[in-house]
Amino acid sequence: MRWRAWGVVLVGALGTVMSVGSGADAQPEPVLSVIVHPSNRGATGDRTALRQLFQTKVTRWASGERAVPLNLPRGSAARDAFDRAVLGLSPEESERYWIDRKIRGGAPPPALAPDPATVLRTVAQTPGGIGYVPAGATGAEVRVIATVRDGKVVTE
Repeated sequence: MRWRAWGVVLVGALGTVMSVGSGADAQPEPVLSVIVHPSNRGATGDRTALRQLFQTKVTRWASGERAVPLNLPRGSAARDAFDRAVLGLSPEESERYWIDRKIRGGAPPPALAPDPATVLRTVAQTPGGIGYVPAGATGAEVRVIATVRDGKVVTE
């Protein structure tokens, strides 16, 4: 009977430690800037337009220029935050979406850039380019059209 009481205390203590530990592991979502080439004056940063571009349902800007969306790698905090806020999809749902598009013969997904520096450099050099990078990582070489913060898209 004494062992049983210790077992209950031990399980209760472990549960408390585990719940405290799991809260400490949670990281806040990154704040992102959605960027385009500075010559792209017609780009809009509203969620619907961004979703259509990054799901490759729209492949040209209003000017007729080919849109070149760039994604960060799957599993990165920035990609996961962007997919949730803009596409309304979890990482798993996003993966299934692109598998389904491939099976049905849809347009391919956006190109993958290995890191934010590559996104920034490519968008700065590509008139139809659009991508997202951590907020504050931009300069005069690109134009910010939206900010992704706390699961929401705010148009600039």
